Amino acid sequence: MTIGTMTLSTRILIADDEPQMLASYRDCFAIGPASNDELAALGADLFAGGNEAPTAADFSNICFDYVSQGEHAVAKVADAINEGDPYAVLFLDMRMPPGIDGYETATRVRQLDKNINIVVVTGYSDHSPMGIAKVAGPIDRLFYVTKPFKTSDIQQLAQSLAARWNHDIALRAAHQEVENKLTVIEKVNVQLAASEARCRHISLHDHLTRLPNRTHFGDFTENLLLRGKGPVSVLLLDLDHFKNVNDTMGHAAGDELMRQLADRLRSETPEGALLARLGGDEFALAVEGITEAAAQKLANQLVKVCAKEFEIMSTRVFVGASVGIATNTTESIGVSQMLRCADLALYAAKNAGRNTWRLFAPEMDESAQTRSHIERRLREALKTDNLRLVYQPVIDLVGGSALGYEALLRWTDDELGDVPPALFVPVAEQCGLASTLGEWVIRNAVAECATWSTGYVSINISPHHFQSRDLISCVMREAASHDLPLNRLQFEITETAMFTNPLHAAEVITQLRSVGIRIALDDFGTGYSSLVNLRDFELDCIKIDKSFIETLGEDRQASAIITSVTAMARMLGLNVVAEGVETAAQVQALRLLGCGMMQGFYYSLPLASAEMPYHHVSDEVVDSEPLPGDAKPLAA
Repeated sequence: MTIGTMTLSTRILIADDEPQMLASYRDCFAIGPASNDELAALGADLFAGGNEAPTAADFSNICFDYVSQGEHAVAKVADAINEGDPYAVLFLDMRMPPGIDGYETATRVRQLDKNINIVVVTGYSDHSPMGIAKVAGPIDRLFYVTKPFKTSDIQQLAQSLAARWNHDIALRAAHQEVENKLTVIEKVNVQLAASEARCRHISLHDHLTRLPNRTHFGDFTENLLLRGKGPVSVLLLDLDHFKNVNDTMGHAAGDELMRQLADRLRSETPEGALLARLGGDEFALAVEGITEAAAQKLANQLVKVCAKEFEIMSTRVFVGASVGIATNTTESIGVSQMLRCADLALYAAKNAGRNTWRLFAPEMDESAQTRSHIERRLREALKTDNLRLVYQPVIDLVGGSALGYEALLRWTDDELGDVPPALFVPVAEQCGLASTLGEWVIRNAVAECATWSTGYVSINISPHHFQSRDLISCVMREAASHDLPLNRLQFEITETAMFTNPLHAAEVITQLRSVGIRIALDDFGTGYSSLVNLRDFELDCIKIDKSFIETLGEDRQASAIITSVTAMARMLGLNVVAEGVETAAQVQALRLLGCGMMQGFYYSLPLASAEMPYHHVSDEVVDSEPLPGDAKPLAA
C-alpha cells in the first residue's frame, strides 16, 4: 500500500496452531526464517501434491506474519490498524486449541476490520461456510479453503487477494478524491450562486428603499403584458412639493421620508402586484387582473396614505402625492407606452391641483396622431425597402480584430427625417409589424454578410418575432439563398423573450443552435438574469448591458456584477461581450475584470457594410489590418 510518497509492503497474517503447518506456509511463501525441515515434512503431508517444488511466485512486496492462537491473530489485526498499516489477508485455521476457535476469531477480526480478506482454512466439515459468512462477511471478502490443498493454489490466492486489496485501496482513495473535489465544487457553486443572487438583487433594486428599480419594474410589467392573462394597470405616483423637504431639512431627511413612504406603499400593494421606485420621489405600481374602477380605488387609497403626516427627525412633515393611471384594457400597448400614458395622467393630476389622481384618456396624448403617422410611414418604408442597416464591430482584445458585427436598424423618412429605433420599434410592436420588421432585418443582414470575407453578423430578435413559428424557416431560407454558412449568424435575444414561453423558447434555441446559429443573451444584468437561465437555456454568449459599463470607476456594484458575470461565463464556457464601451479607461477596467470582448463607440461608430474596415469577397486585395485593441474611434 502507499501512504503519501512512501510505499509499504502488503501484509498477510497466517493463524494456525500446528507448528508444522506454519513451517509449510513459510516454505510456500519462501520468505522469513528458514523452516524446520522435519516440521515442513510433516506439514507437507497436509498439502495435496506436497512433493511438488514451490513455483517461482514473487512475494517480495508482501510481508507475512505468523501466529498460533486466535487471540494473537485478533491482537495483531488491532495493532496493525492502530499503526495505520492493516493486513490485507488473514489465513485462518478453524481449530486452534486451547484458545478461541477460528469461528470466534473471524467474528472479532471482522468487527475490527471490515476490509480484510479472510481465508478460512480447515480440514473438517463441521464448520458451515454460510454460518461463518453471517459473522465474518461480507461474502465477497470471505473465502473457504479445505485441506488438503495445493501449494500453487495458496500462492495464487495470496497474490490475488493482496493485489485486489491494493486495488481496493486505490479505488477508495480515488472515490475520496472525487468526493473531496465535488465538495469543493459544490462550495464554489454555492458561493457563486450567492454572489450572483446579491449582484442580481443589487442590479434590480433601489439601494435606499430596497424596492425594485425601474429596470425590474419594466421587465416585470412587460412580462405581464406579454402573457396576457388579464388587464394590466400601471399607477405612477409622484410626491407633491418633495423638494421643499430636501431644501429645508436636508437630504438625510429626504432619504428618511423616502424609506417611510416606501413602507406605507408596501402595505397598500395588492398581492401579486409590483411596487417600484423609479427614481427621486417617483414610484410605480403594476397590477394585473383588476378593472379600471379598481385601479382608481387603489390610486385614491395611495393618495390618502401619502397625505398622512410623517415624523422625520422629530419633526412633523406633511406631503401629498399625485397619481396617474394607465391601463391596457382598450388596446395592446407596451411598457414604455403605458409609462408614458401614466406620466401624462400624472401631469393632468398635478394640473388639477395635486393630491389627487387621474386616469389616462386619449385626449391627454398630443402625440397620438404622430404615432399613427409613424405607423403609416413605417408600413410604406417596408413596402419600398426604405430602411437600412449599419454594423458595429465586436472586438477581441487578444487578437485586436473584429470577430463579428451587430446589425443595427436605421430609418430616414422623407417626411419625418431620421426616426430613432426607440420611437419606431415600439410602434411596430404595437401595430403588429414586429415580425415583418424582423424578417426585413434578417433578409438584408444575411445578404450583406454573404459579401464579407470574414466575421459573423449578430441580429437582434424582438420578443414578438421570437415567438413567431416562421423564424427558423425564414433564416434558413435566406441563408440558403445566399450560400451563407449558418455558423456566421448569431441571434441576440432578451430574457423577456425567453420568459414569455420558456418551453417554446428552449425549443427554438435548441433548433437554432443545432443548425449552427449562435445565441447571445442581450442586456444581461438588467432583467431576470440568473444562473437558472444559463442552466436551462443553451447559450453561446452573454452581452453585459452598457448601463454597467457607464458606471465603471464610479460604482463598485458595477465592477462586482461584471466580475461575477465573467466568472460564471468562464465556468459555463460562454463568451462575454461588454456593450457601450466609449473610453480607454473603460477598456482597461474591463480588461482587468476579465472581459475580453468589447463593443462600442471607442472602437467604431456603427458603419454601413461598404464602409467597414475589411475587404469584401469580391475584392482582390488582401484583408486589411485588424482593429487594434486600443484603437481610437473610427469615423462613421
